[in-house]
Amino acid sequence: MAAVALSHESGFAAFSISGRYNQGLGSLTPWSDAIYTNIFHTRCERADDLIATGTPSPDVVKIDVEGAEKLVLQGFGDSLQKVRSVIFEAASPLEKTDHGRNLKEILEKAGFRISLVRKTQLDDPDNFIADRI
Repeated sequence: MAAVALSHESGFAAFSISGRYNQGLGSLTPWSDAIYTNIFHTRCERADDLIATGTPSPDVVKIDVEGAEKLVLQGFGDSLQKVRSVIFEAASPLEKTDHGRNLKEILEKAGFRISLVRKTQLDDPDNFIADRI
């Protein structure tokens, strides 16, 4: 299978690229204050659909998708119950933003306990690990 982006629905979506400034800001959910230099359409799949058609279910999921974390988690659907841990980046505390509150709600509803990962450098982003209770 060709590379695909995980999202909440299968199909094609616009992927914004910030080539000149920070290539790591590429996302299906562009930030309002970022400068993007290009957009291309990419194939998206729901993780739940991929797993249902034979792709092995992951034990651990690392999500670094620049604001599209909710879409990825929604795409796991019932398959999220098979995942042991989810590692993701978000503003801390999670209750600080709608985005963080949404992630917390999805993960806690699926039976995860969320912990902040200790930073190794002060300027590191906030990372969380969600483990099965």
